[in-house]
Amino acid sequence: MRQTLKVLFIAKQSRALRNGEYPLLMRISQNGTRAEVMIKRSVAADNWDAKRQQATQKDKKSQELNMFLDSLRYKVQKIEREIELDDEVLTAQGIKERIFGSESERHTILKAFDKHNDEANKLSDAGEIAPATAQRYETCRSHLAEYIKFEYKKDDMYFAYINQEFVKGFEVFLKTEKSCAHNTTLKYLRNFKKIIIRALNNGWMKKDPFLDFKFKFKEVDRDFLTEEELLKLINKEITIKRIATIRDIYVFSCFTGLAYSDAKELTQEHIFIGNDGKEWIRKKRHKTKQMSNIPLLNKAKEILEKYKNEQSEFLLPVLSNQKMNAYLKEIAGMCGITKNMTTHTARHTFATTVTLANKISIESVSKMLGHSSINMTKHYARILDSSLSKEMAGIMDKY
Repeated sequence: MRQTLKVLFIAKQSRALRNGEYPLLMRISQNGTRAEVMIKRSVAADNWDAKRQQATQKDKKSQELNMFLDSLRYKVQKIEREIELDDEVLTAQGIKERIFGSESERHTILKAFDKHNDEANKLSDAGEIAPATAQRYETCRSHLAEYIKFEYKKDDMYFAYINQEFVKGFEVFLKTEKSCAHNTTLKYLRNFKKIIIRALNNGWMKKDPFLDFKFKFKEVDRDFLTEEELLKLINKEITIKRIATIRDIYVFSCFTGLAYSDAKELTQEHIFIGNDGKEWIRKKRHKTKQMSNIPLLNKAKEILEKYKNEQSEFLLPVLSNQKMNAYLKEIAGMCGITKNMTTHTARHTFATTVTLANKISIESVSKMLGHSSINMTKHYARILDSSLSKEMAGIMDKY
């Protein structure tokens, strides 16, 4: 369907300048949408023909003004042809951006994302946010660039063109073309929304395309090792040193609840003697900066003792997360464990099998995990069959 464009130039009498001239406003109407912009030109009241929308006098200044207005009309006509050729649907605001946005004033999504990510990387280097958080923004930006190229055949897009349809299309693209799970998709969309909020706050766009979007995450049944599987892993004889090391580091996290990045950064300064005279781990979580206070259980102490002579400031020889997870899959196969063992399942195992299943209060578990609220800990809480059996035993005897 043909796009309908209309352009009006209006002398704003209500905004008369000190010299008595009226500033000119350009109004663009396009398929029911409207955008207005002051064009930084003015005209005397007796030198303006509102019907013909041009200056009436023949002096040089008036002629230059009329030529400028003609050039704006030509630009609108040019955009109209582009719309018809590209079969695009643009808003009046988008047309205004095309005409008046200089390189310094025209704001595009990916350029704004790049600026945000530069800031995030600097904050990561300063220790203010986790490197994984900065990396997630980089990945989101990469997916967004692919979507724009895939769906719109462009290298970048102006904020004025971002609407609810764009957001929905990006969601579908992430789930289909990038094979992202539902929760992963929502995390990327939440990253993208942060850029949109910045654009709205800066006046680069007027309407929030996420206005009716619902971020409803699905409950995820996280894997963890049962007591039987954990003992099988501990007692498994492994002769290959690098494999045995990965197993030991994983088991250490099972008995401390430390996430991958926290186990990797663990140093002697994080070990202290508590009021009970026993060793504790006291460390701020890398991800949230919340303090974790964890009693050092015997099995964890054995593992630290085993690697204390390693030539490093860190207490454990932790490899990259990717390599750790690759080796853990191999170890799971060796132990006959069918679950997807990753560095994070160790943290789940601590929260579930090691602590909650042994009647450690959820408040204490939350403190050890370094959570800011118990609601976060509830995601790790599991009601095991063994726990149910113990708790119901008394009732069974009674009845």
